[in-house]
Amino acid sequence: MIDMIRVDSRGVHGQVMTQWVPKFNTKNIVFVDNKTSTDDFMSEVIKMAIAQRKVSGVICSVDDAVKNQEKYSGLNSAMVVFQHIDNLYDAYKKGFKMSSVNIGTIGGGPGRKVVAPQVSLNSEEVSQLKEMNDNGVEVYFQTTPDYSKLSFADILAAFNK
Repeated sequence: MIDMIRVDSRGVHGQVMTQWVPKFNTKNIVFVDNKTSTDDFMSEVIKMAIAQRKVSGVICSVDDAVKNQEKYSGLNSAMVVFQHIDNLYDAYKKGFKMSSVNIGTIGGGPGRKVVAPQVSLNSEEVSQLKEMNDNGVEVYFQTTPDYSKLSFADILAAFNK
């Protein structure tokens, strides 16, 4: 069963492994990123980070995630982590089923606007998330389990200020 779908620009890192994994008692992480899935070195780094928590890990492309969603859904307590919103959106458009998505830390940079602590978005990402939210996917923002959830409406209002 997929317990959580998350987007975090830092990928699988300390907050995911020390806070989100224990919250859901996660046994499997599916890390989805087109670039990382073809980078042997980065794939090994992520696998080592995952293995330290005695969690199984799969690193795959968006296409493989969509193709294997049923298999991943059959895993005992799985978390799917996308590194980028565009990969999440691509998976969504290709039929990856989701009822909700947690947006974690998304770094800043040119053309990005800070909309919450540790979350910066550009206009394309806002449009993609809005489409998903408008079509029944609950998009919420929560960097760690001890932070309150912010709704997409909260983030949209901050973006439009």
